[in-house]
Amino acid sequence: MTETLLELIDRLPGRGRVEAWWSAPISQLAAHGLPASALPVFAVWLAMRSRRPVLALVPDPEGSFQEAGAWFREDVRTVVFPAVETLPFDRLAPDEETVRRRLEAVDALGSGEPVVCFTSWTAMTRPTLAAEALRRWSFTLKPAQTYSVDDLLRRLTTLGYRREPLVQGRGEFSLRGGILDCFPPNRRHPLRAEFFGDELESLREFEVESQGSVGNVANARILAAAELIITPDTVEAAERLLEELDFSRCLPEVRDQWLADIERIRSNAYFDGIEGFQAYLDPSQPTLLSHLPPDALTVSIDQRRSLTQAEQREQELAELVAVEVDRGELPARLHTGLLPISTLRGAAAGWRGLDVVRGAEPGTLDLGFEPVDAYAGRIDPFSDRIRTAARQKSRVLVVTQQEARLRELLEDRDVYPAGGVFVWSQTPLAPGLVVLGSQPVPQGFRLPSQRLEVYGDSDLFGGLRQRVRRGVVRARSATWQLEFEPGDLIVHIDHGIGRFVGMRLMGEDGQEREYMQLEYAEGDKLYVPVEHLERVQKYVGGGDAAPKLQRLGSGEWDRAKRKVRESVEEVARDLLDLYSKRQLVEGHAFSEDGPWQQELEQSFAYDETPDQIRVMAEIKSDMEDSRPMDRLLCGDVGFGKTELAVRAAFKAVMDGKQVGILVPTTVLAQQH
Repeated sequence: MTETLLELIDRLPGRGRVEAWWSAPISQLAAHGLPASALPVFAVWLAMRSRRPVLALVPDPEGSFQEAGAWFREDVRTVVFPAVETLPFDRLAPDEETVRRRLEAVDALGSGEPVVCFTSWTAMTRPTLAAEALRRWSFTLKPAQTYSVDDLLRRLTTLGYRREPLVQGRGEFSLRGGILDCFPPNRRHPLRAEFFGDELESLREFEVESQGSVGNVANARILAAAELIITPDTVEAAERLLEELDFSRCLPEVRDQWLADIERIRSNAYFDGIEGFQAYLDPSQPTLLSHLPPDALTVSIDQRRSLTQAEQREQELAELVAVEVDRGELPARLHTGLLPISTLRGAAAGWRGLDVVRGAEPGTLDLGFEPVDAYAGRIDPFSDRIRTAARQKSRVLVVTQQEARLRELLEDRDVYPAGGVFVWSQTPLAPGLVVLGSQPVPQGFRLPSQRLEVYGDSDLFGGLRQRVRRGVVRARSATWQLEFEPGDLIVHIDHGIGRFVGMRLMGEDGQEREYMQLEYAEGDKLYVPVEHLERVQKYVGGGDAAPKLQRLGSGEWDRAKRKVRESVEEVARDLLDLYSKRQLVEGHAFSEDGPWQQELEQSFAYDETPDQIRVMAEIKSDMEDSRPMDRLLCGDVGFGKTELAVRAAFKAVMDGKQVGILVPTTVLAQQH
């Protein structure tokens, strides 16, 4: 019988008990037989068949999310609610990408549609945006609908967006006449909305660098730019709570920093690090669970151990706060801004929960999944195994990034797999057939009851070749190379100039993740996960003087960025003024190409490349226009820049003009 992977999971022996669990009133079900590699498949199957949101509490949410994306593409939406790498009481701005993913997750869960959200107990200790605030202030833009532009501006400001002359980063918006630009945190590109009166005529995405449009958008959901909303009511409530803070034992500079931030809150202003005051601005401290519909399902992997580790972290942070209060680095009677694990555990009991334990404990349901053997590059034993499985009429599915190479290796050993794009809900898996898919899945699993074996890249080759998600975040990588050495100065986009100390593995029992350890002024430390390495760059400065290291939470870096932004705006204004004047100047319009120009161009020995043809056409168009030409031609050595310059110079000479060639060295002058 030919069945898809989805249909084979439907036939698992435990399917009946699982369906009874999600159909019954709120209850808890203990189970085993679900290795980490099978969790994404099972969680998405659960969301599809129950037609409900599924919250998966796992040790490595990012890893499970990446694997789910490799498996399912467009079948079911998957999101991740990651932990924030900074602590609220340090008053440091959280990573922009982390905030984007957290907001995307709460919005997806609140929709009530089948969706799988991967998170951890630690990630949920950090409060998020309240469901009521999300419903009240978020909005959707759709062409041909009418809006009050003033109302949209008010909503964007309340949602934490900053008004800027030009949109260059997430959480910013600008208004120029009837054109409203904004960059929601849940989108890859900023949006450009063009209004005619109150009607939205067009909605497009555009590139930050060029500000040019890249495509139309049917509709767009505009979420908050931060995980809290500031209104006069929330500020008034926060002031009463902030009066409880005791600064009597604080260091003078610490007290001044806190009081300055409190004044900014009183002025209803968003600023980097305001998330540290979330416990005061929203004392209800809403969590991810606040966004779960009543019929949602939760799946936790080894809950007992995960809770123990989260409680241990909670105790360590409590001790850290006590030490910093004693040292005068934090005010007394401070709300840490983190939710107790006991509170989260009690709240989670209000939903149907499936707790997957490690071993086959008595009374637990066997879900029917098992891990497969790892071959680590030993293709001969692997080909023997799948050849035997095919003779026994078992189903074999191999999902790998190296499909072409693996096919060649298997065919050399007289194993001929079927191939193509694998879709888990459509591709048939026939008994005795080996199917080869091209997904970047690291590890597979086995379903003995269905005579199915699934293998991934790590099972076959010992590792997964990682790709970079453009414009978002760097995926976890088995091999990568740093641009700097321990002791080098670095710049973190959110926290400023620090010193790279080295790489550290943090975690336990096979769930370790690699972090970059950064050191800042006065011994402050920051640990950056490897998937966020793109936010750290090597420091490059002019002169021999060593720069001053920033102090985390001091606001120095924010002030420096603000000064640079103001300087850039001043330069931009000067350039706009210059270029507006250039548009009014009449220059010489060169004649169109004549016979001699064509004869010169045909005399070159090599055929033009497509880029040369395109650029030369642009250069000639500029020269034949009466406006002054303003063009810089860039390219690697040997790619034909000089040839284009000669053609342009000849065109100028043919119109009776002189041409000067300026080069940096005598040798180049002689060559030209």
